[in-house]
Amino acid sequence: MAIHNAIVGIATLTVGLASLGLSGEVVLGSPSTDAGHEALKLLQVSTCSHDVGTVRDLGADYAASLQQNWRLPPATLPYNESQPGLSFTTGDCIVLNSTQTPYCVYFSTDFANGRGISLVGTENLAAHYLNRSAFSDPQVHQHTNTFDSPPYEWKTLPGKGRGLIANRSIRAGTFLMSTTPLLAVESVDEGPYDPQILALQQKAVARLPPQSQQLFYDLAVHQEDIDRVNGAINTNSFMLSLEFIDGNNWATRGVFPEAARMNHDCRPNTHYYVEPATLTQHVQATRDIHPGEEITDSYIGILEAFEDRQDQLQNGWGFRCTCPACAAPQPLREASDARIAFIHAVREKLDSTERAYHADPDMAELLLSLLVQERAEMNYCEGYWHLAMQHSALGHISAATKYAHLTIEVGAMFHDSCADLVSEMWEFVERGPMNHWSWRLSASNHEAQVGMKKEMKKESVVGEMCLKQPSGPFEVLER
Repeated sequence: MAIHNAIVGIATLTVGLASLGLSGEVVLGSPSTDAGHEALKLLQVSTCSHDVGTVRDLGADYAASLQQNWRLPPATLPYNESQPGLSFTTGDCIVLNSTQTPYCVYFSTDFANGRGISLVGTENLAAHYLNRSAFSDPQVHQHTNTFDSPPYEWKTLPGKGRGLIANRSIRAGTFLMSTTPLLAVESVDEGPYDPQILALQQKAVARLPPQSQQLFYDLAVHQEDIDRVNGAINTNSFMLSLEFIDGNNWATRGVFPEAARMNHDCRPNTHYYVEPATLTQHVQATRDIHPGEEITDSYIGILEAFEDRQDQLQNGWGFRCTCPACAAPQPLREASDARIAFIHAVREKLDSTERAYHADPDMAELLLSLLVQERAEMNYCEGYWHLAMQHSALGHISAATKYAHLTIEVGAMFHDSCADLVSEMWEFVERGPMNHWSWRLSASNHEAQVGMKKEMKKESVVGEMCLKQPSGPFEVLER
């Protein structure tokens, strides 16, 4: 993948600071690979203008993207004069105490057809983002952030505020929205309420186009008494999965305002995933949704006990859940908790039996049945995968192939949680079960056990014969 093979190496920004009587450079990014060195870009930025000036030493498509899409605030503050190339930073930067590295606001008002985006993070993260098609190919967002005649509408719900309500029948698998983030915030160790971090987050919102600023400030806030912007980020952000680059894995949160407005349900009817290359979040129906039904998402893991779910929601979002699963009578809640505990136990048992090459399709059937009873749709692929593996281990080619196809079909809706299993089952089907590592493992183990028992029986007979001989100078050792 291009993201792994070539990342922006160094972008050197020559900043004129005549008004301050200073001069110097800010280096964005760091050399990582030969391809990164080939992608060097040198940009000149005027002192008081946010517009990128002339672009020199072009060697990659990203330079044009930088010139068209990125705006850098004017440089006003000295940074660390002891580091060559990092003598000065922009006005929207601070120095992290924990790492002594610049932490800045990078933004584009043209991103995603004018929706805009602000990134709060390190220069390495900014380079990583720039290496995606989200910035190099405007066509990837041709059909994102569009809401023409959607199958839902926003309504005020008693005790919930606004909610998303289906206005017509929605089939399982339907994509409900595809949107890009307004903010992407890299997590750092400075503490959640560091005044400098809060100020940067406020600047990041101010850099967005006016309509996107309004979208952000319309979001519900759980911790508004601390800081309005920070509270909105904490309440409404989603984790963004970024690939490892040079051994780094960045913990980054993205604010997708449309999806963030969906209310929580412990048994939701939608699932979302973020497409890394385009930074697009897709929300998909996981089961049929009827007109008038609320469209919901789960803010937490599904397979958690009732009290654990309540604690997470209270601490993270400031409310106790009253969804149907949580509002059920106590006997039903206790039965659900017991099933969830049983699911975890069966998972562990299946893993241990597979390591021991002992197949047990009945136990895999039990796991799938429990998942269905808990309406844990995003985990169905796991149940079908276990069934495929168990039948493959016994040499049942038809059953193994059947459950491999079901893994693929169900897992197609859950691109993040089921991706590895779906990929494995595609290979399983295309190459044939007999070429998979699981094929007849249980049968092979059984044959090995039979052979071992025969050998042990022969040794036992020899031992008995020795015991019948007159005692002599040799001892018969107990086996």
